[in-house]
Amino acid sequence: MKTFVLWVALGIALFAPPEATAVQIDSASGFSVRNFFGDILFNKPVHVQKFPVPVQGSSYTLLVVSQTGLIQVVHRTSAGWDRDDFDMVTVSGVNGPGNDDGGLLGFAFHPDYARNRKYYVLYVAPYSLYASPGHIVLEERQADADLLSRSAQSPVRRMILLKKFQTSHNGGTLKFGKDGYLYTAIGDGGSGAQNLDLAQNKKSLHGKMLRIDVDGPDAFPGDTLRNYAYPSSNPFVGDTSWLPEIWAYGLRSPWKWDFHPVTGEIWLGDIGQSSREELSIVPAGGNMGWKFREGNLCFSPLTACPSEGLVPPLVDFERAQAQSITAGSFYYGGAVTTELDGTYFFADYMKGSIWTLRRGNDSVAISKIAQVNHPVSVNADESGRLFVVSIASNLTTPANTGIIYIVESPKMVPESTTLRPIRPTLSSIKANPDLFEFRSIAGKRLDGPPKGIVLVRPKLGPQQSFSVFAF
Repeated sequence: MKTFVLWVALGIALFAPPEATAVQIDSASGFSVRNFFGDILFNKPVHVQKFPVPVQGSSYTLLVVSQTGLIQVVHRTSAGWDRDDFDMVTVSGVNGPGNDDGGLLGFAFHPDYARNRKYYVLYVAPYSLYASPGHIVLEERQADADLLSRSAQSPVRRMILLKKFQTSHNGGTLKFGKDGYLYTAIGDGGSGAQNLDLAQNKKSLHGKMLRIDVDGPDAFPGDTLRNYAYPSSNPFVGDTSWLPEIWAYGLRSPWKWDFHPVTGEIWLGDIGQSSREELSIVPAGGNMGWKFREGNLCFSPLTACPSEGLVPPLVDFERAQAQSITAGSFYYGGAVTTELDGTYFFADYMKGSIWTLRRGNDSVAISKIAQVNHPVSVNADESGRLFVVSIASNLTTPANTGIIYIVESPKMVPESTTLRPIRPTLSSIKANPDLFEFRSIAGKRLDGPPKGIVLVRPKLGPQQSFSVFAF
C-alpha cells in the first residue's frame, strides 16, 4: 500500500493553517471498469445521465452529451443499443489548438421536464458569431411533445451571454438543486494565472458559482446579457456591491461538481495553476481562495497571502498525485450493502486515474480503483449505475473515440448483460429480418425480403459497414 501525505481540511469552516494528515491511497480496491456500450464510440463525450422519462420499447435510456454540440438519446432494446439525435447545438470549434475548453459543456433537464419539456445547455458560442475567445452561453430550450428531441418550433431563451477573455476556464456543469434552482460554476476568465483577477471581483460572473431561478420573472429587464430571476435567499442579495446571483466566489477552473445526495453539500473540483489540484466543499457565500491561494499554497502574492475568510479545500493534491482533476459523483442506492453509500468517485484527466473518497470524522481515505484514458466526467444515476466518461479511447488520438465505462464491483448490484449491436449472420437475418437494412449491390434500398446478392447491416446500434450476403 502506498501512502501519500496530503493537506486535508474537513467541513466548511473558515481558513485556518492546515495540518498534515495522512491519506491512504490504496490501489487494491476490487473495482473494475467496463465499456458499457460495447462497439459504440462517441465523438468527444463530456456527460452521460439517465433519461428522466420512460421511453417506449427501451429497458434503459441514457442521454449522452458531446463537446461537439451533439446530444443523443441512447436506447437499450431487446436487440441492442440504438441511438437518436436529441439536439445539435451550434458551438465553437473544439479540435483546433487552444480550443479544448470550448464547445458544448453542460446540460440539465428541468425538474418538471415531463410537463414543461424544458432543458438547459451551457456552451461556447460559435466563433462565426463571436470571434475567439468568444462568449459563454446559457440557454433554455424545449423538447417536442414526445420528449425525445428538440422542438424546432419553440423559441430559444438565452439566459446568459458572457464575454470570454481566453479560450479556457469556462466551467460547464449544470445541475438543479433540491430547492428547484439551477446552479452552475464558471471559470475565472482563463489562461494561466490571468491578470484580471475576476474570481474576486464582486461585479463579475467569472470565477463564481451561480444560483438562479429559471421559473421566475426576469430580474434584469434592461440587461440583454442576463435573463433570469435569482432567489432572495442567495447570500449576497441586498448588498449592492455584489451581483445577486452569485452563490460563491474565488474559483479558478471549476469543470465538474456534484451535490451530496443527503446533506446537499456541493463538492467541486477546481483545476490548479501549476502546483495544486483541489476538491472543495462550496458553502453559500464562500470565498474559495483563488487567486490568493492555489489549494493551500500562497499564489498571489507568493508569501504572506490573505487567509482570513477563505474556505480551505477538502483535499489538496500535489501535481505528482493528480493533474487536471475531474470532480465526480456520489454513489448511493445501488449497493449490495450500505458500505458504498456516500462514496465519492472522481478522476484525473491527465493521469487517467479513477479514485474513490470516503470521508470520516477527521480524515479522508482515497483509493485508486482503475485507469482509463482522459476521463472527463463521472456520473451516477439513481439506480446505482456509475459511469466514467472518457473523451478518448487512447492517449494519442483524443478525438472521435470517446468511450463510456460502467464501474463494477462485487459490492455493487451487478449490471445485466450488456447488449451489443447485432452482427449480421444468415441465421440472425432469417430469424429477425426487420432488424436489418437491405440494399442492392448498386446501393438501392430494398424493402422486401432479400433475394440474390445483397448488402446487409443492422438498423440498431452505430452505423456499421454493410456486409455482403447471398440469398
